[in-house]
Amino acid sequence: EDDRRQREIELRLALGSELSAAHGFAAEDVRQNYERASELCAAAGHMRELFDVLYARWYLHAMRAEREETLTIAAQIETLAHRLRAPEYRLLAESVLVRTSVYDGRFADASRHMQRFLAQRRRRQPPADAFAYGADPLTAASGHVAAALWFLGHTQRAQATARKALAHARQSGHVFTLTAILHQSTLVELLCRNIAAGGEL
Repeated sequence: EDDRRQREIELRLALGSELSAAHGFAAEDVRQNYERASELCAAAGHMRELFDVLYARWYLHAMRAEREETLTIAAQIETLAHRLRAPEYRLLAESVLVRTSVYDGRFADASRHMQRFLAQRRRRQPPADAFAYGADPLTAASGHVAAALWFLGHTQRAQATARKALAHARQSGHVFTLTAILHQSTLVELLCRNIAAGGEL
């Protein structure tokens, strides 16, 4: 039974990435796959795999703008990151909290989480291959917090943050990250009434 559960967990983690790539992060097939994987990981007590599954489920509900599920899973990710005590999990949890706060309109919280993210990253560099799902978490958090800074009245900081995030995304060579940050940077430029710059992006 344990061996069969472990094989199914491994299969569903691999399948989840393929389903997301083929159908999008918010697809119903993706939801069903990761909900089953979540049940299996919880039953087996596999905390690291459960963290990966929760992150994928957070992505899905955030993309669907399903507020309660997004907030609930973000809190679960934060709790589990503290239990796992590894820098890559703590950093990813902070990135989730930044983005969740922006989606929820809590812009001061987003800025606070971003400062904590950067402080942790200075102390602990995650492994180079730590993040395999979605956009690069630092760049994604930076792009989101740029919009938060605009809403907090820090127009110049918002633009500078968005442009720095965009430069990182271009250097990364990661297409999804670049697409996500182009979207965020466009939003900031348009909010700042830089119509030409927004149109170019």
